[in-house]
Amino acid sequence: MLGIMFLATVCFAPETYLTANDIMQRVIENQTRAQDARKQWVYTQEVFARSTQRNKALVREEIRTFRVLPSEKSVKRELLTVEGKRRVKGKLETYNQPLTDDDSIDEWVSDLAKGDEDKQGGFRDAFGPNVFPLAGDKLKGYAFVRKPDAEFRGHSVYAIEYKPIKTGKYGYVADPWEGEVLVDKESFQPVFISSFLEFKMPAAVKILLGTNIRDLGYKIEYDKFGDVWFPIKGSGEFKLDAVWFFKRNGSYAMKCYDFKKATADSSITFAQ
Repeated sequence: MLGIMFLATVCFAPETYLTANDIMQRVIENQTRAQDARKQWVYTQEVFARSTQRNKALVREEIRTFRVLPSEKSVKRELLTVEGKRRVKGKLETYNQPLTDDDSIDEWVSDLAKGDEDKQGGFRDAFGPNVFPLAGDKLKGYAFVRKPDAEFRGHSVYAIEYKPIKTGKYGYVADPWEGEVLVDKESFQPVFISSFLEFKMPAAVKILLGTNIRDLGYKIEYDKFGDVWFPIKGSGEFKLDAVWFFKRNGSYAMKCYDFKKATADSSITFAQ
């Protein structure tokens, strides 16, 4: 009888409850492993950036297509194509090569499309490394709250809300982003992340310099190929006011596809 009672206690014992921090710690550890595993894969990445006036008239847009390749240390991107448009003296011009004589105030469109892979984690998920709190050294800078579990794109997920921890009116322990992470329950990998800039420009800067950035936010989705998780698509947008007269709506998007695992007998060579 005691044996039966013991077995019943074990079989029906409640599952250990995981806090938001427990879940995020596992996510961060698994993201590090995913970064290493991605070095063995080749895929295509398409990045799009656009600048429009407040009346939605196009000022500039650019699409760059890259092949992401293994390298000796991490991964590198090989530029395949460039497709761009820019407004010059009221007329739209097209181009299909990176601009080398670019002194436009909307040069940032090309910068977004190009990305900065020279920085640590620069183009890791097609966004800068500071947008999402998925690095171990950033965990302490956010307050995480576990929300009701959910379903997303066929995955049972933990829903985690995060906010930056402040040190003052304009100061933060880490980076000033807030949002939500949906975490696959089996793999503890993110399947969706939204991130929005919590920081508000000081009134003095807006008044004296006529500069403000607002409605800045990003979203990114992940999926699994083989046993490795990759970012598959993402988007972002913002509004920028600079020195009173410069007003732009900015948007950004990326998608990754054509995933192939590099094999020892393949013709794939390391990018230098």
